[in-house]
Amino acid sequence: CTAAPSPRHPHLLSKPSSSCSCQCNSILFHPDSLNKDNISMEYYPELWKNILNVLFIIMVICGIVLSIKTKLMQLLLCFLSLDIFIHLVCGFGITEIYIYSPHYLFIFVISIGYLIKRTSGLLQGPLIITTILMTFTLYLHNISEIINYLR
Repeated sequence: CTAAPSPRHPHLLSKPSSSCSCQCNSILFHPDSLNKDNISMEYYPELWKNILNVLFIIMVICGIVLSIKTKLMQLLLCFLSLDIFIHLVCGFGITEIYIYSPHYLFIFVISIGYLIKRTSGLLQGPLIITTILMTFTLYLHNISEIINYLR
């Protein structure tokens, strides 16, 4: 499920087929795509990795919804929409996820920060603990994938 050059425009990559499932490979390394410079479009074999991806996406979306009225988030969403257009609509660099992911990953971190800032009371503590646990889990997993790759 990799992108191939378009027959009409060989310099542009075609979009992956709709049967593929795009993952958060730049956040949680996929063992099948670490040795290549392209995105793996398969689900992770372990359930906890898929749950972690869904939890991360939910936290990002909630953070964006809670901070949509701030000027910073509006500016960041403009950047994100440009990246979505360039990489997903036009297909430029869609298979080079590790190169182009820094264009938008910082927005996800800021939106989770807004999520924690905007919540209060009993919900803020579990969000902080969840964010810390996710960070350490991602760190340990990605380091172990890099070590396994270097062996």
